Order: sequence, then structure tokens, then C-alpha cells
Amino acid sequence: MKRLLLNPFGQAATIYLVALAAMFAYPKGVLLPVLGAICVYSIGTAVVNALRPRWWLHTAMSLVAWLLLFVLLNATGGAIQGKPIGEDAMVLLMPMMVFPLLLIASGIYRRIHGPTLKD
Repeated sequence: MKRLLLNPFGQAATIYLVALAAMFAYPKGVLLPVLGAICVYSIGTAVVNALRPRWWLHTAMSLVAWLLLFVLLNATGGAIQGKPIGEDAMVLLMPMMVFPLLLIASGIYRRIHGPTLKD
């Protein structure tokens, strides 16, 4: 379980499943779980990357996983809602702009303090 949660793709899959359950629980408000999942992933993966060895590799994997999570959550949310999320998805610009800054901050932290988690 620890390896799953340390892997950026494992983190994204776990967050996707939790958000999927929340979307099915309340289909009319799918945007809130989508926004929450993207924000949690953006913060969580940056923190984990700052503590792990091979920061560059995990950050590149986090970028790919973030893009996949973003697309899948939007598509799934639109399918569950019965219509595309549309203009309401503008709130997703905030985590989109903050994610690169969090990754840069995690790199700076990692450079100063070094890795603390083992693979």
C-alpha cells in the first residue's frame, strides 16, 4: 500500500476512485469532487516528491499523472452529469496555475533539505 501511495500514478488512481465515488453519490454537483481531487493531488504529490529520492523522475511522472487525472475527471464528471462541465470548469484554472509553483517549491525544499523517504 505504501508503494502505491508513493507512486504518482498510484496517487492519481486512488484520488480518482475517491472522486468517482463522490461524483456518483451526488451527480448534480460533480464539479466539487473534481475540483477537490485536482487540488488534493496537486498538493499531495508535490509534498511527496519533495521528500523522495529522484525528484526529477517523480516530478515528470507527476506531471503526466496530473494531466491524465485532469482529463479523466472532467470526462467522467461530464458523463455522470449527463452534459459537459463546460464553463463551470473555469474554477479548475486555479489548481492548474498552482501545480507548477508547488512542484518548483518542492524542488527547492528538496534541494535544501534532501530526500527523507526511502524508495
